Amino acid sequence: MKYLALLILVFLLSCKKGDTDNCVECRITYLVTTDVPVEGYPLTTTTTVEICNVTDEEITSFEQSCHGTETVVVENVTYTSSYSTVCDRN
Repeated sequence: MKYLALLILVFLLSCKKGDTDNCVECRITYLVTTDVPVEGYPLTTTTTVEICNVTDEEITSFEQSCHGTETVVVENVTYTSSYSTVCDRN
């Protein structure tokens, strides 16, 4: 559910085609780990989004609201998914 809210927020703040004034590139990094060895884990994924026409305060708010951790247990394996956001301020 948090990922859905994050995607909606990113969509709302994303630049429209041709709108490149005052844009900031943000990297959202996802890390999934397990409590026991599982093939393919840890898994890291990075998504880059560009947000435009926002203030420094809005960028800071975006970074702070787009991070968190979720845990789920599947067949006695605990999967922990963490994500964080860093925006490049030029």
